[in-house]
Amino acid sequence: MDPIFNLVRNVTQARYEAIPANVVEATKKEILDCLGVALAGSSASGVGELVELVKEWGGSKQSSVICYGLKVPAPNAAQANATMIHARDYDDGHAGALIHPGVISVAACFAVAEQKGRVSGKEFITAVTLSTDLICRLGLATKPEGSLATAGWHFTTLYGFLSAAAAAGRILGLDEDKMVNALGIAYHQCSGNMQCVCS
Repeated sequence: MDPIFNLVRNVTQARYEAIPANVVEATKKEILDCLGVALAGSSASGVGELVELVKEWGGSKQSSVICYGLKVPAPNAAQANATMIHARDYDDGHAGALIHPGVISVAACFAVAEQKGRVSGKEFITAVTLSTDLICRLGLATKPEGSLATAGWHFTTLYGFLSAAAAAGRILGLDEDKMVNALGIAYHQCSGNMQCVCS
């Protein structure tokens, strides 16, 4: 069986009650950290310009852009908020995986949860935890010898597509088949592989 099915089963079936208390606490701190660094990043160079661009694009008012009093389509809010979270490079990081997990998982979960509405705190924490776990494990599994500069890949963005898809899919309550499809689309986006057109 393809390993993607085991991964998807974990993302779709994991329950809040099975998450160790120390991991729940770490996830809460990750969320607060991301909000704090987003506030600091809201005035960073280029952020205002991105927010103006997102505002110009228009669209459905689904999710909030932090600090700007603006609601835009969920993917655009996630992009703007993620940019703020990482703008000053103070966001959380996993040194072993060469990953900044919160910029992906927290930004995606906030945007999709607000779009969907009525998402419980436990479900939100579960989605952030699973998304963070996924991106860190992917980074650990492929960490190159040496430094990120010699890796040839920026792992946060490379694996961020998969992690964000898992986070959003979890919040939206996708079943296993739909989650496999979502991760397949994300896999194509993150690496431009030909699996989507080759049999």
